[in-house]
Amino acid sequence: MIVMKKFLVFIAASFVACLLLAGNSSAGNYTVTMPAGQSLTMNDGIDTLNFVITNTACTTAGCNIRTIDFYFPNSGSVIWPEWSTQPPNANWQVTTYSGGSSNRIRFSTTTDGIALNSSRTFSIDVKGTGWGNLPRSASDSFDALSNVVCAGSETFSRSGNLPGWIRRSLAVSMTAFPDIIGIGQSFSLLDQVENRSTSAKNNIVSNPALPTPVYTGGAAVTNTAGPTYNPNPLSLAALNQGTISYVYTADATGTVSFSNSTCATSLTANINTTATTLPVAATAGCASAGTVIIDSEEIRYTGVTANSFTGCTRGLNMAAAAHTSGAVVSGTAGSITTTGATSRAAVSNAVSIGPIAVGITVTPLSLTSGSNVTVTMKVQNTGRTTTLSANIDASTKTIFVASTAAFPSSGTIEIDSEQISCTWKTAISLRNCSRGVNGTSAAVHSAPATVRSIVGYGNIVPTLTASGTATATLVSGPVPAEISSLFSNQSGSFTWVYQITGATGQTYQFQGFITSEGLYTSNTAQSLTGSILPYAVAVTPAVVSAGSATDFTYTYYNGGAANVTSITLQTPSGWTRNSGSPCTPVPAGSNCSSVIRFTAPSPTNDTIYSFYSDLSTGSGYVATVISNVTVTVNRIVVTHAPAGPINADGTTSYTITATLTRSGTPISGATIVFASTAGRLSPTTATTNASGQAVVTLTAPISSTNITATVIATYLKAQGRDTVSFTGVSGPNIQYVGGSLLPLAACKGYNYVFTLRVKNYGTSGITLTSGSYLRFTDGTRIMTAFLDSPATVSAGTTVPLSFGSPTNAGGGGGVMVNAAFLNGSYTPTLSVTDGAITQNRITDTESVQACVPAAGGKVKMLRWREAAQ
Repeated sequence: MIVMKKFLVFIAASFVACLLLAGNSSAGNYTVTMPAGQSLTMNDGIDTLNFVITNTACTTAGCNIRTIDFYFPNSGSVIWPEWSTQPPNANWQVTTYSGGSSNRIRFSTTTDGIALNSSRTFSIDVKGTGWGNLPRSASDSFDALSNVVCAGSETFSRSGNLPGWIRRSLAVSMTAFPDIIGIGQSFSLLDQVENRSTSAKNNIVSNPALPTPVYTGGAAVTNTAGPTYNPNPLSLAALNQGTISYVYTADATGTVSFSNSTCATSLTANINTTATTLPVAATAGCASAGTVIIDSEEIRYTGVTANSFTGCTRGLNMAAAAHTSGAVVSGTAGSITTTGATSRAAVSNAVSIGPIAVGITVTPLSLTSGSNVTVTMKVQNTGRTTTLSANIDASTKTIFVASTAAFPSSGTIEIDSEQISCTWKTAISLRNCSRGVNGTSAAVHSAPATVRSIVGYGNIVPTLTASGTATATLVSGPVPAEISSLFSNQSGSFTWVYQITGATGQTYQFQGFITSEGLYTSNTAQSLTGSILPYAVAVTPAVVSAGSATDFTYTYYNGGAANVTSITLQTPSGWTRNSGSPCTPVPAGSNCSSVIRFTAPSPTNDTIYSFYSDLSTGSGYVATVISNVTVTVNRIVVTHAPAGPINADGTTSYTITATLTRSGTPISGATIVFASTAGRLSPTTATTNASGQAVVTLTAPISSTNITATVIATYLKAQGRDTVSFTGVSGPNIQYVGGSLLPLAACKGYNYVFTLRVKNYGTSGITLTSGSYLRFTDGTRIMTAFLDSPATVSAGTTVPLSFGSPTNAGGGGGVMVNAAFLNGSYTPTLSVTDGAITQNRITDTESVQACVPAAGGKVKMLRWREAAQ
């Protein structure tokens, strides 16, 4: 957010306008309206109101509105216009700003006036008086403009009432986690509710009870738990917080986000200015008490029937008006409502659903033309799925499913919480299955329960495209170009850098998907939309813990024609600047970054603070840019072991530990969501133990150069970060291709030849000897299958390998699984060598069980005989 001139008054322009008005006796008319549902939230640091000016009548050709003054009340005012306000486009300017006694903001243009029967929307940033936070009161309050004056080529007069808006008592944010899941898996949706008023608010409820899902790509979910209120009932003292939680299960692939709906219906009869009952088509989904909008009039109601709102108080924001049958009745209660306290609607992040699914982020979301953005695509293997086509009991060995097309010929599956190992398949069944493996218990399962194959994906390649009105030019990426293997419940990421160019106000956005082996394709994910500004600032991190001392990276973008020579960064109340200052100069058309250390205050609840930076050139002040930082009462500390660096070989790993506390006390049972800028995480979410700790594994990326990765752990609004290092690996680097190991299940006492594929991601080739092997153990017995014959793997190539030799002499013939081998699933080690270099890699899991295989093992042959007929 920026301002084009602080306290600047173009007296000459005003004088010319007065002469124009004095010399022209013709008259025009205009209206001032607001889009439905406009509102503010108490205690916000800054917010935005949108006003629509429409030129409804004038008497001369080409009569345009060219100057607009918005006046906020100057007596007992609770809202001040803010100097960060931007004009609607480059042809308009903010030519007058003043708070306090005059409390107005003026927009002017000489080339882009509002013509007859045309409209333009003006977005005005607002704060509380004295540029403090938006004021609090005992219950929802109603504020309004005191005047709007338009001028142009003739005299203009306003028709209709001045609009107003609700200042809401409750604030709500909605988060879905984890944000990538598979069919049949569950995710949580959490509303964090804060009472911003000065009085207690009791019995707060969700409106409607279940948030409204917004589906793309065919996604579908089912609510399986919630709403659950904490505390219950959800009654909050002033400035206290609570939560409303839900659990959903994914039913179909695609993406879904949520918004707590505003109730929407329409009048079924005309109403006059005194009607206290609103006849409507339906009230389903609407709160039992709240406010609605008809046209621009806000109306409070105290009760509902199936087809009416009752106990209405009219004209909350303007004089009551008559409305005709069919007029839209839209809710303003937003997502959370209680008598005298409402919030604006909240929208969650998107959840991607699929066997291999992606999500995309872009940073920063505002910059100047010519600056770079980083695009990150997160990829997760959630498991290939089908559904049961028939019920099974705890002893069923043949499992009928909708289709096995996406499944390997053998391996481990998961139904509900039971893992099952099967040795072969038909088109619609999984056969010779051992129940309750890997420490799980055999159980009854009912169709159409989700059946998940626990198997990897390999050769994962991303596709990314840019959209929007700005131009996005690729600078670098993707890094990496490909992910060799992604095992079940692992996630990896790709990054790109793009340069964004264009005019102020133009936008940029990115869409993308991945393919694996050219056979499997993920959902198409989409990033948020960014925009080009004349001046901008990006600050990281955007979330810190209460009382913490943090190094913030401030990056200032200068899209102006002159160098920014000085920047005054204002420190919010309660914060302490320990060291550092904004970088200067900021060259025209460029950016610069600096590190500034602040110590955050210790609020009792999560709080958003606004940092203001005043920018000046050699000609003086030109703009103010604003950055927001959230201080959370929860704290996450992320650590790693070993100390590192470790090799960037695709196999070596760090143990990542996130410790969650509130006011120094560990929080147990909380779900931490992990992300990393490089490498593969497994799992991507973990639950804190009694010590507040959640632990995951970060497997090294594949790189021939030294790299670092940032690991981010998130809980609600709290974030913790840690940096880990990897040492580049030169020469050959052989990697197992996920999902290529066959068979994935073996029967004890039978011979097997194991096949798989490897790819050389290194800088030089290697010839593997028959001393290379595949090995797994139950802790006592060891199963080893050596490479049948030497194989050359050139740099960048993928080669199939066959391991069926009982000794390192090669030759094949099959290797018998020890009949005493313990039943279970094991992760084989793939050891490849040329006699000098040896590399050990991890593969998909191998199941061992007692069974009679349909293929791949010994088969008893009967002599041919002819039966008499």
